[in-house]
Amino acid sequence: MYGHGKFGGVKLGAKEREEEPGRFRRPRKISYLLRHPDFDKRHVGGVNACALAPACGGTNGAQLYTAGRDGTVRAWSLDALAEGFNSKRKGGPSSGPGLADECVEAWEGHSSWVNDVAHLRTTHGNILLSASSDSSVKVWSIDSPADSHRCVASLTRHGDYVMKLATSGATSGGGGASTRFASAGLGECDNLFLWDAERATAVVDFASGGSRADGARPGASGVPPSTDLVVDAEGQKESAYALALDDAGNTLVSGCTGNVVRVWDGRTGARICKLRGHSGNVRCAALSGDGRLCLTGSSDHTLRLWDLGQQRCVQTVHGTHHCSVWSVAMDASWHVCYSGGADGGVYATDLAHRRSAMLFEEEKGVLSLTLDDSVGAEGVWAATMGCGIRRWRCDVDWRNDEHAFTPGQRGGPGHRLGSSYKDSPMSVSPKLTPGRASARTSNAWGGKNARAGADPIHASPTATIESTPPIVEHVQTSDRLRILAADGDGAVSLWDVIKCERVRCFERGTSLASAAKETNPRVSVPSWFTVDTRSGSIAISLMPSGAFQAEAYAVDFGVAEANDELKLNYGVQCVHMLLRDWKARRVRAIACENGRAPDSSDDDLNDSDSNDFDVNSLPPCGDARVWRLPSRPPSLVCEQPEGEGGAVLMPVGEMMGSAEEQDALPEWIVDVVAERHRVPDSAKASFHLAPHESQPDAPRLSQGRVTAPRVLGVRKVVNYVVQKLGLDGAAPEDLVDILCGGEVCDPAMSLATVKEFLWRKGSDVELVYRFKDGIDYGGGDGGGGGGVATA
Repeated sequence: MYGHGKFGGVKLGAKEREEEPGRFRRPRKISYLLRHPDFDKRHVGGVNACALAPACGGTNGAQLYTAGRDGTVRAWSLDALAEGFNSKRKGGPSSGPGLADECVEAWEGHSSWVNDVAHLRTTHGNILLSASSDSSVKVWSIDSPADSHRCVASLTRHGDYVMKLATSGATSGGGGASTRFASAGLGECDNLFLWDAERATAVVDFASGGSRADGARPGASGVPPSTDLVVDAEGQKESAYALALDDAGNTLVSGCTGNVVRVWDGRTGARICKLRGHSGNVRCAALSGDGRLCLTGSSDHTLRLWDLGQQRCVQTVHGTHHCSVWSVAMDASWHVCYSGGADGGVYATDLAHRRSAMLFEEEKGVLSLTLDDSVGAEGVWAATMGCGIRRWRCDVDWRNDEHAFTPGQRGGPGHRLGSSYKDSPMSVSPKLTPGRASARTSNAWGGKNARAGADPIHASPTATIESTPPIVEHVQTSDRLRILAADGDGAVSLWDVIKCERVRCFERGTSLASAAKETNPRVSVPSWFTVDTRSGSIAISLMPSGAFQAEAYAVDFGVAEANDELKLNYGVQCVHMLLRDWKARRVRAIACENGRAPDSSDDDLNDSDSNDFDVNSLPPCGDARVWRLPSRPPSLVCEQPEGEGGAVLMPVGEMMGSAEEQDALPEWIVDVVAERHRVPDSAKASFHLAPHESQPDAPRLSQGRVTAPRVLGVRKVVNYVVQKLGLDGAAPEDLVDILCGGEVCDPAMSLATVKEFLWRKGSDVELVYRFKDGIDYGGGDGGGGGGVATA
């Protein structure tokens, strides 16, 4: 289930562009994704956040929804996890935690990391919100049928990464509908917005699978026209990492890099107050259902409890964490808080009795904590910087001094070595200033070595959702058609850029360097694409400045009908491979738009066996049909103009040939598909030809310096020498050898390959020709001397 910008749903909230409409000033980038074979089953890489919400498709029960760094939102059934957990409690045969290795549904739509997810119930039904580094918030219909496109709207007001979401009614436990949600992200402006859920979903009929209810514009379905879709919370001048909204949607809290907590009116977006006290970035926040209390965590290693009515800090927790506090969650009574740090430690703190206990320890920093009581005893899901997501028990025996301790107490498990605290470790400190607080803090990142004896209560999780290890290192092969990649577990694999799939897995323990040595052919081809693995998968990116750098002769591509001089461009043929079917659909759609019924000529666009097809008459940007679209087509990621969202994702196999799709594609890509883009001239290389020193009486060529395309093969040089010297009677390769640097050149080598592997100098290549034994080459100078053909 995917949703990409304009195509997966209504595009809402975009800020009006000030510049005149027209072509994008800088050419836009396009990428296509090479998916892992397990991509349909589980996340590739880590999970940034999760949320519990009703099961998708309108079925009974709840499911866990996860936000992945692979750009997907996934739904997971809790039944298998509950079975594994319950068998452990009853002493059953299960020796490990409940495991889930295949999701119920995977929703593609974001083109970058999904940083947060949140559930919201509106009068139109249940929706899931997702915030992404592609600068958009997407609205997904949970109640829609499983075979429908779940993305019904894309909110594109943000100008940078969207980091956090907050919804009203999240902790109320009631079945009432909510009307407000908020989103926060990076940047010095356009980074905090309040959204009206009714306006965002009013044009969507959830019962019919996410289609428009009446074809009206956003907000025209019974919503008062005075209700704004989006309100810009002006005054948030720093990047916001923390966000919380009360149940009624009246109070909004944001935490930012300016070390302050801002309180806003959730109805109007007006700022109420600014709370100071933290001496580091405010990384996380929780707000009580009535909007009276707020808990924040910071990179200054502390937690602070705020009374928003009094507008002051009423409690400070320091000495529990020895690193930046990245995540917090509160129990229903607001007596116990759960907090996770950059070092992977997760603590429970009884705020009333001022006691803390280390619940468990993750290998990586904890990004988010989500309380869950759906699989037995109360637990908490921890999303970390590592792979997968795990559920842990969060019960604590506060009377057990072996685990519970007073944070910061000298000599205790939570004692911070070298600290100089003079007041109570969890004191009421309403007048604490940033200057005083900074004297109490140390390195915000902390580390496992910073802890002094706090042992975790729970050693293993009760449930685990596994992820596929992400790709963390890669290198292109020298033929520029394959990629060697190493994942987070050290496994090395080989990927085909044209087949868009993994073609080989190396033995465990093989290094990337040894795999490259084994795999790389002795050829030199300029790179025509770049590789990005931030999502954990391989993304092949094309830009006009580099996409047309590599070419080869058509005969080397295996085109039997091609003449010896026809050259094909790698980038051009790759674009045609990806969009050949879309072009045929687009041509038919244009015919219908113009009132003309599609004819057989439209169908012949995709027919490689057509009798009218002549590869030798193609323009430089023509489709030679040398590569076929894989059986599992990739997804395209198209950069969008500023102010229209960061990028849109379009699965190639589901593109319909619409005008909207054409608008989303970069202009230069559309020009390539239409075979009207100007492809740069072939790169040239110069070389000198002279007889070998062992044959001083051999005839010489009248033109010793020749300029030719870099892809010119040594075989063509041999033919040139034989032709100019008037030799006949045998195949050219049986008459003459071409040498460079004392080594005989393989006839299949190109000039570029000879220069890189044999010549290894920046000057013109010096080639020598040597007649083979038994060849009568006569004496004197060779005739002719015309240049090597370059057409």
